[in-house]
Amino acid sequence: MNFPRRLAVLGMAFVVLFSLLFTRLWFVQVASGIMYEEEASRQQLDADRTTAARGEIRDARGRLLASSRIVPEMIVDQAAVAADEEEALIQQISALLDRPAVEVRALFEQAGPATQLSLGMVTPEQMAYVLKNAADFPGVVVQDRPIRVYPEGSLLSHVIGYIGRPSPDDVAAAGPDLDPNGTIGKYGVEKFYDEYLQGERGTLLYRVDPQGRPLGLEEELPAVQGDTVYLTLDQGLQRQTEFAVNEAMILSRELEEGNPELAAAVVMDVTDGSVLALYSYPDFDPSLFVNGISQVEYTALEERNVFTSLPIQGAYPPGSTFKGITWAAAINEGLYPRGIASPSGTINCDGELDLGIDDNEAGQLVFTDSGHGATDLHTALGESCNVYFWQVALTIWREYKNDPENEDILQQWARRLSLGEPTGVDLPFEKGGRIPDRALYEEWAASPQGSLLLSPDRFTEAIWRGGDIMGIAIGQGDVLATPLQMAVAYAALVNGGTVLEPHVVDQVISVQGDVVLDVGRRVARTIEFTEAHEQFIREDLTRVTNAGGTAAAAFSVMQNPWQTGGKTGTAERDASKDNTSWFIGIAPIDNPRYVVAVMIVDGGIAGRVAAPAARNIMQYLLPNEPVTPVRPGGAATPADATEDGS
Repeated sequence: MNFPRRLAVLGMAFVVLFSLLFTRLWFVQVASGIMYEEEASRQQLDADRTTAARGEIRDARGRLLASSRIVPEMIVDQAAVAADEEEALIQQISALLDRPAVEVRALFEQAGPATQLSLGMVTPEQMAYVLKNAADFPGVVVQDRPIRVYPEGSLLSHVIGYIGRPSPDDVAAAGPDLDPNGTIGKYGVEKFYDEYLQGERGTLLYRVDPQGRPLGLEEELPAVQGDTVYLTLDQGLQRQTEFAVNEAMILSRELEEGNPELAAAVVMDVTDGSVLALYSYPDFDPSLFVNGISQVEYTALEERNVFTSLPIQGAYPPGSTFKGITWAAAINEGLYPRGIASPSGTINCDGELDLGIDDNEAGQLVFTDSGHGATDLHTALGESCNVYFWQVALTIWREYKNDPENEDILQQWARRLSLGEPTGVDLPFEKGGRIPDRALYEEWAASPQGSLLLSPDRFTEAIWRGGDIMGIAIGQGDVLATPLQMAVAYAALVNGGTVLEPHVVDQVISVQGDVVLDVGRRVARTIEFTEAHEQFIREDLTRVTNAGGTAAAAFSVMQNPWQTGGKTGTAERDASKDNTSWFIGIAPIDNPRYVVAVMIVDGGIAGRVAAPAARNIMQYLLPNEPVTPVRPGGAATPADATEDGS
């Protein structure tokens, strides 16, 4: 074959090859284009995250306190709403939900562009209308959402807490796993154990067209309900505690002792720190927050102090209930009045303490109290003799005022017994109270305007005085404590010195039935008490609730008051307000199991108000002990009528 012929054959081959390539390209791009476009549209997927039902909250006996039910919720995906469609959509939603258009528009603007906006629950009729008229509701879907249910209403509200929509800060802190249209715990157990209650969000995988319109459900990964939280609290005991406290407030008004508007009570197991009841008045219904609450409604509740959990946040002067701590310091450190070497040594408590010219370290010459006659440490606790405990404070002042290591020995005992710092209870926002000392007063002196209690005139002389210790010794002055702190302190006094971290949750159980968390007994520290302490603490506490004691009248109605013990405290908040009524009770005293702390703010004399409430709760706890009305039990004894904790 000559060269021209070979060149012609080669040219023909190239023509054929290019013809085949062109034909193939035409077939792929033109003939099969529609087929491939349809196939591509079927392959586009979009995912929606679904909200998990929050875990249940149950009491110690398994009774339901919080759960979830499924309701239809309207969601707007603003990313799927064109700009020229938004106003018409707002008008449609306004008419459907019977909400002002300006309100709906504000929700759109607040949520921001390209976000999913929840418009809350809808009725079955509204849901059907949206589905029937989908073209008028671009970007709108109605999907099932679990909402919180609180079958017991306000009962245990300060323990259970409430939920709410996550704030932008919440979303930013939690990351993409947090559902911006879901809920998070904002208070109480709902907040503290939110990570367990949240559950795991599900996923709906849709096939969508290029415009993002759903073509069908491709796959569903169901959400997993949150874990179940079992409390240590008992629903029945909580109801009894609530009843007793409310009856005590009524009693205070009837006796013209005060006009209380705030009150609290705690029942705790002294062996393991389990909180068995925790009540704060006023309370609230957590259901109010399920679908959101307006700022006006929230402010109204806030003004009533319903968001203050008084058992853990209500820090008030504890009055004479603090004498139990001073008693412990005295008997364990040998700190008795001048000239006394043992707890059985007596002083003549004639109702007046005259310091004299040479001993006026306290800045005052005379302190007055009711008379108690010959008084030792045991009688001083039972009859709440201020003079005796003032003398103990003066012993500390005289012996240690030049000893920086020990001048605050009374405060050291208070701190060992849980005062002055949070107890560590598994609830948010706990306050630590206050145990004042020289360092605190020096801080106030450096910036007296920072003290809400003391004026600059307070620091014109000595910054720290013996009188300050005398105030602390009887729970007055600048001492502040919460009911839970006092319950923990008295539990340690009678259980052998184990300072417990209280807890309101027992266990967390997964939906599969596995134990996710077992809270259990938690020990903060252990105190080694002297033999004398162990010998006398329970006996001396029974002196309070029996003949001659400051709570004798309140406990006289019991069949066996000798199985109880405790301490009254009537604290003066300031000169213009009524006394705050306290009682800390122990039962049964021979084998302590329960500590009951009751505080009625502006309630009046403790033996007439707080003590009857605590006794009513203790009767409920004790077997074979009838529960009697919240009444003083008869005319006040002289000791009961004069005990003021100041």
